[in-house]
Amino acid sequence: MTKESYCLWRHKESIASDLAEGSRLLNLMVEKLEAAGWASAQVFKIHLAAEEAMVNAIVHGNKSDMQKEVRTCFTLTGQTIRVEISDEGDGFCMEDIPDPTDESRLDEPNGRGVHLIKNYVTRARYNALGNQVVLEMDFK
Repeated sequence: MTKESYCLWRHKESIASDLAEGSRLLNLMVEKLEAAGWASAQVFKIHLAAEEAMVNAIVHGNKSDMQKEVRTCFTLTGQTIRVEISDEGDGFCMEDIPDPTDESRLDEPNGRGVHLIKNYVTRARYNALGNQVVLEMDFK
């Protein structure tokens, strides 16, 4: 195992569909990234993308139902942060998400989160159902 692939931090936790709990986990991730020497611009990007994914899971996936859980797993190595977030919702189809940069949608208040996520991380993958996302960002 190389130093770059060595796990520096791993945290797996299920939380209720509560935005404050989601924020607590994301703040923990930020602390670990800063302690590992990640640049503030990179920390900002992964935090924003993970926050969008967390809010989507809580609000859109689980409909803010406190009886439903959001499952998370954070893995930080010397070269990558990996964030897994899944909810108990019905999921969504990526093809149904309209392009928020389309001129006819510029004034629409919704639909930018998935686009932002894809553009701020190195890799973003959704499962077939659309109720789990895996975000990865490489250390630079």
